[in-house]
Amino acid sequence: MKKLLAAAILLLSAANVFGQQSQPSPEPQTADVLRINTELVQTDVMVFDRQGRFVDNLTRDQFELRVDGKPQSISFFDRLRAGSASEEAQLAAARGISRTSGAMETVSPLDTGRTLFFVVDDLHLSRQSIERARRLLLHFIDNEMRQNDQVAVLSTSGEVGLLQQLTTNKVVLRAAVERLNFRAERETDLEEPRMSEYQAFNIIEKEDYGTLSFFAQNLAREYNVPFQVAVAMAMGRAREILQRSSVLNTATLSVLENFARSSAQLPGRKLAFFISDGFSLSHTQAVGANQKMRRITASAARSGLVIYTLDARGLVTESIDATNNMALSSEGLTLGASIGELSASQDGLNALAKDTGGRAFRNTNLPMDKWVYKVLDETSVYYLLAWRPDNDVQKSGKFKRIEVTIADRPDLTVRLRNGYFKNTPLQLLTTKKKKEKDPEKAREDELRVVIDSTLPQREIPTHLVLGVVPIPPIGRRLTASIQINRDALTFASDAGKQAADVEIGGIVYDDKGKPASSFVGRLKVYPRTLDSSQPKGHDPIYSFNAWLPPGLYQVRVGLRDSRSGRMGSAMEWVEIQ
Repeated sequence: MKKLLAAAILLLSAANVFGQQSQPSPEPQTADVLRINTELVQTDVMVFDRQGRFVDNLTRDQFELRVDGKPQSISFFDRLRAGSASEEAQLAAARGISRTSGAMETVSPLDTGRTLFFVVDDLHLSRQSIERARRLLLHFIDNEMRQNDQVAVLSTSGEVGLLQQLTTNKVVLRAAVERLNFRAERETDLEEPRMSEYQAFNIIEKEDYGTLSFFAQNLAREYNVPFQVAVAMAMGRAREILQRSSVLNTATLSVLENFARSSAQLPGRKLAFFISDGFSLSHTQAVGANQKMRRITASAARSGLVIYTLDARGLVTESIDATNNMALSSEGLTLGASIGELSASQDGLNALAKDTGGRAFRNTNLPMDKWVYKVLDETSVYYLLAWRPDNDVQKSGKFKRIEVTIADRPDLTVRLRNGYFKNTPLQLLTTKKKKEKDPEKAREDELRVVIDSTLPQREIPTHLVLGVVPIPPIGRRLTASIQINRDALTFASDAGKQAADVEIGGIVYDDKGKPASSFVGRLKVYPRTLDSSQPKGHDPIYSFNAWLPPGLYQVRVGLRDSRSGRMGSAMEWVEIQ
């Protein structure tokens, strides 16, 4: 137990795949939408009329598909409802994959719910925008979230921590929203009058002498230095602003890239709402940003992730006034460097939405929650197309442009991701590491991977039930009961009896991701006898206790059949008051 607890901190960084800021990952050698073993490629498509209504009852023959401008025959066509129990099976069928496997199937509810991510770009949000984002999220959680919806609140700064995981627990989501706060580092210039990133870009990249003169004149007066010295000071200030901006942009895009890749482990189509005040991709410091954007697009496509972007500033314009927080010159020196600033700041938002098949909502005074509900309504139904690459060019690793139109219906709008890379999908879970010479240590490492898995592992269906009992004056006792599906285990002779050998362990984390308790053990499980009076559904239960102070905790458990190598895991949140 102590060894596992001591190692718990090592598990924490991987436990929170969906948003913890990490070092930029190298470009994957293979990363795309939707390439599968049978060489089929699939993409989701939505079709709208001029009133913005989804066009239903279209047939396969009405869709015209082109890849890199060349007509492509459609091998699979279906209409799907997001969040339905059949969605995962239909998506698998489009890839030529049977759902039947060695894993035990579990009963699915009629409505599996939607998978929604709210990615809050707190590295680029003003104080006012942060408050607007918090109001949107709390309203959605309290009023619009359905019973089976899986929702996650992420932040580009990583401040949400362990709480930025998919969950149905509204207490966890509200706690995640509480961690969203204004971050001072978004202010790339603290001097007055403030120089915007776009003005700095114009000074350095476009040699805008008017804007440079305006800031140099102010610096010359404030510091009583010659004009040429002030010019050098203004140039240095502009370079520093671009450098700071580049750091924030890189951090934001790295989080988005890791998130897009990690979401491939989730079945079905996923929606993400990216909430930001925008960022520019134009200046030289952001030269690597376009490559990251391409990788984000590829990973999102392969993952079935559609990104909708929300400009949290609301109604903003290119007009020159004090409300835009621009440095104004009475002589018109900054006029040229101000026109185009708004559109430049929305470059990233537009690209993310367009390239992943979503939409960018900007320059409007309509509350953000109205846009969210509009998106959820219009994405509730979609068409799924799949095709087989028919030549070596399409099968190469280069980016492929996808176009879909509806025959003889130029009045209809077709929305889809604009391309894909051919590559192989991520595995759901792997325990392959450097071979460990110590067998006991190797088993511990594999068990840690199971406990730490992003998604519950279902090779051995595992159910976790938590209970809290106050015992004055000692404190509060958390009891975790783990039910194991006996029929998924492998039995063999052990001391003359048939038995299964199961390794089991778990970790309790507080809401800041620190381990509060842990356990590890081995179980002997005996098969159900033919003449047993026990009902067939009766399965072994293992329980453990932890004494914890008030707070929000996540309990993660994992188990491994030592004979077959099959794995199972479960996780639940609990609030101790």
